[in-house]
Amino acid sequence: MFWKLLSLVACCLALSGCGRGQAEPDYWAQRPAGDAELGALLERARAIDVCALLEPAELAEAGFGEPPVPAGLDICGIIADDPAVAVMWQVASANGPLEPGTDAVATTIDGAPATVRETAPEPGGPRSCETTVRLGPVLELDLDLTSRSAESCAPATRLAGAAAARWRAEPRRASTPFANTDPCAVTAALGVRAEAVRLWECRFAYREQRFLLTLGQVGEQQLGAVRFEVDGHPVHCDDCEAVGLMHAVRVPIGPPLPATAFDEEAGPRRAAVSLGTIQPDDLTPEVVAEVLRAAVPLAAG
Repeated sequence: MFWKLLSLVACCLALSGCGRGQAEPDYWAQRPAGDAELGALLERARAIDVCALLEPAELAEAGFGEPPVPAGLDICGIIADDPAVAVMWQVASANGPLEPGTDAVATTIDGAPATVRETAPEPGGPRSCETTVRLGPVLELDLDLTSRSAESCAPATRLAGAAAARWRAEPRRASTPFANTDPCAVTAALGVRAEAVRLWECRFAYREQRFLLTLGQVGEQQLGAVRFEVDGHPVHCDDCEAVGLMHAVRVPIGPPLPATAFDEEAGPRRAAVSLGTIQPDDLTPEVVAEVLRAAVPLAAG
């Protein structure tokens, strides 16, 4: 009896682990069942530091010795002294099934569906490689690498694979603007439902208008002129009439962010709430002010 019992235990351990030591299924690979699970997944994703997805040694092996710097909430990269040498990566909401576009090749990276596209260089010019890796049914990783070497896709796919694998380790970002902010929290404040929920965007309808609210970063030179204020926050617009219809507005939140190489063209980056409309001809400043009055306190924390 003892030996039969021992054999049974050994068999259990070999075949199933008896419920212990089994690998947990990849959280990101599971399709959320309903709005609550989708919201929880996106909240978890917003807390991950995209710049921490690649280690210095991995970047140095690909020819990039400088530390990566953020270019936005979901994008990070390195621009070398040579403007033709750069690497950028971003985690974004997936747009349907991953299908190769023009000149792209379908493949797998880190065991996940992926596409790879190498740009045909001009004679003597830099070579570029665009890679996309699915992190699951909701999110994807995009990594673009440009170099002057004879091969750009080999290092690009290695980096994309390393970044996708590290995503599952969930490196936590430091406390930054919007790190814990749900862009669709504004819908509850307005008493409406979200039509589409993405990583840093929310689409919804309010007072017969359809809006797209985005949390992100904007260079100060891209903010545009100040049009009015909402609860002490200046509201900027770079394509608006001083009086009349509002097309796209931004509200900077907090002080300028630490300077990086990405600030040279657009000026110091600011965390900002951006509000666009899908029906610009029907939009009025009064409705814009109502939406921003609900959104800005949530974003400002």
